[in-house]
Amino acid sequence: ASQKHYVMEQFEKRVLHGDRRPFWTFLNDSTPRPWRAVLEVHAHDPDLPDVLQRAAKLRGGGCSVHATTIWRHPVAHWRSRYSYYVHNGWMHLQKGDPVPPLREWVRENPNDQTHDLLRGALRHLDQRIRNNDTLLHQKAMRTLRHFDLFYPIEKVEELAFALCRALGIGHASCPRTGFANAATRPTPDPQRKGLPSPGEWEGLVRQYGAVDERLYRHAEKIVERR
Repeated sequence: ASQKHYVMEQFEKRVLHGDRRPFWTFLNDSTPRPWRAVLEVHAHDPDLPDVLQRAAKLRGGGCSVHATTIWRHPVAHWRSRYSYYVHNGWMHLQKGDPVPPLREWVRENPNDQTHDLLRGALRHLDQRIRNNDTLLHQKAMRTLRHFDLFYPIEKVEELAFALCRALGIGHASCPRTGFANAATRPTPDPQRKGLPSPGEWEGLVRQYGAVDERLYRHAEKIVERR
């Protein structure tokens, strides 16, 4: 996090405060670097809104900034995140507690992506507002407006081509990413109850993932329009 903010500060000094050095250096490394950088920010980083707002100021100051993101369907996100936490033993449980079954975990972790996207803002809201789907959707929409390339994960290869177009890179040089980064680890089943059926998943999404699904549909429509 400190390195990420350091990089942002270097660009802010140049773009917003008139520092016109031809190169910049990184912390205690004196190697000259051109004014280009790629930053990865996970959605659950609490300072995500701050980073996006700073990027918008840089863009307004004449710096070429491209903010990109991908969005998973709630079912795919729940399965991936549950598998990750169970596999690594990071279920935020008291020591010795059994791993909860998937359905119970979904109930305890509703609207994961929306909550992650708004974590910095949600810290200051009470529980009633956090459980208000309409308000959460509106706040998430405002955050997503900071992204100029926004794709569902199923279209991640199209995102790579769109980014190449934004950067002025020819398609022949654009890598084909495919689905190499899709999760392949099977979903753990600690109580051997099996995965929910399609109908049960639909009910879980309707009850606990409504905001995520609305934003997912929004992403699909944006991709279709482009």
